[in-house]
Amino acid sequence: MLKPASLLRGDRLPLTLSSLILVLGIVVLTARMPLLYDIQQRLEWFAYDLRMRLNLPNETEFDPQVVIVDIDEKSLAAEGQWPWARRRIADLVEAISGAGAMVVAFDSTFPEPERNPIDQVLETGAEGLAPEVQEALAAQRESMDGDLYLSGVFAANPVVLGFTFTTAEVEGTGELPASSVLYEGDPDRVSFLRMETQVGNLPALQASATASGFFSVMPDADGVIRRVPTVIRHGDTLYASLAVEAMRMVLGAESVEVITEPVGDTERIDHLSIGGMLDIPTDGEGQVIVPFKGRSPRFLYLSATDVLNGRVDASAMEGSVVLVGTTAEGLKDLRATPVQAVYPGVEVHATTISALFGSGFPVRPAWALGADVAVLALSGIAAIVLFARLGLLWSIFAALLLLGAVAGLNFWLWSAKQLVLSLAAPVLSLLAIILVYLGFRFLEEARSRRGLKEAFGQYVPATLVEEMFHDPDKDFGFEGESREMSVLFSDIRGFTTLSEKLDPQGLKQFLNAYFTPITEIIFRKQGTIDKYVGDMVMAFWGAPLRDHAHAQNAVETALAMLDAMPKMRADFGARGWPEVDIGIGINTGPMNVGDMGSSFRRAYTVIGDAVNLGSRLESLTKYYGVRLLVSDSTRAAVTGVAFRRLDRVQVKGKSEPIEIHEAVCLSSQLEATLAAELEAHEVALDAYFAGEWDTAADRFTALASAFPERLVYGVFVERVAELRQTQAPGWDGVYAHTAK
Repeated sequence: MLKPASLLRGDRLPLTLSSLILVLGIVVLTARMPLLYDIQQRLEWFAYDLRMRLNLPNETEFDPQVVIVDIDEKSLAAEGQWPWARRRIADLVEAISGAGAMVVAFDSTFPEPERNPIDQVLETGAEGLAPEVQEALAAQRESMDGDLYLSGVFAANPVVLGFTFTTAEVEGTGELPASSVLYEGDPDRVSFLRMETQVGNLPALQASATASGFFSVMPDADGVIRRVPTVIRHGDTLYASLAVEAMRMVLGAESVEVITEPVGDTERIDHLSIGGMLDIPTDGEGQVIVPFKGRSPRFLYLSATDVLNGRVDASAMEGSVVLVGTTAEGLKDLRATPVQAVYPGVEVHATTISALFGSGFPVRPAWALGADVAVLALSGIAAIVLFARLGLLWSIFAALLLLGAVAGLNFWLWSAKQLVLSLAAPVLSLLAIILVYLGFRFLEEARSRRGLKEAFGQYVPATLVEEMFHDPDKDFGFEGESREMSVLFSDIRGFTTLSEKLDPQGLKQFLNAYFTPITEIIFRKQGTIDKYVGDMVMAFWGAPLRDHAHAQNAVETALAMLDAMPKMRADFGARGWPEVDIGIGINTGPMNVGDMGSSFRRAYTVIGDAVNLGSRLESLTKYYGVRLLVSDSTRAAVTGVAFRRLDRVQVKGKSEPIEIHEAVCLSSQLEATLAAELEAHEVALDAYFAGEWDTAADRFTALASAFPERLVYGVFVERVAELRQTQAPGWDGVYAHTAK
């Protein structure tokens, strides 16, 4: 439920804190403050990984366009340790190419020459060989050159060699290929990834390969690979990745062009274009997000030794890009990824090539930062506005709705549009704002609970306080109002005489022992204790919570109090205290209820004529010798209770006469003898009201004789005798009481 605007003043502190959180979240996103940005980035990576795992495709079939020939443990056991002889590698290339592969791409380098066996023989045993033998061996040297043989195989087949860059401060080895990357602008104005050290291939092998691309990957600061570069700057030259070069060969393109867009005084990489036939969207550094398909393997793996020995279905490689790589642990090409802690590096490149074939890449566009700030700002402002005007339960609902909306939008953009926006920053900022407001809501409601308990805990049962707390917008009459209610007065018979028999300490213990069970009975029927005055208890029903059965509950409470007397008398007798009995008066009518008093002392109470009448009824119980009197208005509102119509009276301080009734017992407890007595009493009372004095005297005398313990019959016998002598004509049945 919405809170009125006037209550918003109490929310200034959470409003201020939430606004600061919102501003801090925007600053962290945009300003890249070292420590805070690092923390935010780590959290963003966690959210990214979770989102990726939750959005993994349900693909079960391998992409037939990419196949991995695996130098696995089985191959190393069969063919020997890596690197294998160049001729064996040549056999592998010919087997793959002969199967119809479009491209054979090596996720490895050949930086060192293979030792020629002729050289080994000439170096170690030349002194023992005849000159003509040495000449014959030298003549065969070229035919035994493995590197030369392999370069010939490379030249005859569609081979893409791999090379790598490193940040290690060592001298580079091997030769780099001629670059296929074109960029017509000033590379110093572009944020290309730069690496100055290379591990390339032997010049002969490099020269014979159709193309070459780097397979370097750069994990994020937490060691996880989420992106791979498509272009790297080495010196003043730009080089394309192994995946890009493999796709360039598939397309038959001559070059890869870097397309940039101006950002102030610099240029930002927008995408790469392979021969104008395929555009690759990248981030500003030329990296693409790897669209992992799930845990490895997600591609067809063929063991290299099985390929070499013809133990595979060669058609599996037909028309495919075949990556030659390794999953053998000893060759250390295993990586950490969002989908698997130990993931084959070759499958990272396979996934990239598969995306280039058409599945596409998730993209974080240039406007992503602005979108992140907008989502954060809008969700944060919405949270602040809503939470400032909602109660606790609605705030929780709104919080879940906002979090769901932000996360749902983010996931939808990822899965449906392949757009990557920040998730951790808006969610964490929103959570912080939610926690601030919910924390203040809990504190506010705890204060409200304490306030209600302090205000009503001594008057009403805990269940009512709890109900008031859960529905604070109800009208409890705390400010003061007139309501139809029922009030109960009860005091101890002969308390003055009784108190004289006890010392002060004993009297205190006596009253505590009396008031405790009486209060429990009142609370059990949802009554409100107004006050204790000496031996008197005053309670009412109908406030602070409205009670449509207030009269019923009041009378049933009074009967329960009377039923508790025998046990209480027994307990008191066991403690040496005098016997206790009570009289109760109940009235129903309009009363003023509220927090009343002075600036020094206040109380939640009821006042009015209807309240005073309840007190008068309690006093009249002594006169009639009954224990429970109720007014006619109370009698009319109660069912399931047996009543004795007692009299028609005018009490002191009231001009209007009322009928009063004795509540005898619950109807279910009414015995036949008592029912007959009540019927006989009703007949006698009708004669009394009609002024038929002889009949009334006879019937009340008979009742007094049959039930000598009922003082009320003696009262009417005496009154009839008096009225017979004094009552003037026009008797209306009203007896005026002059005492309070």
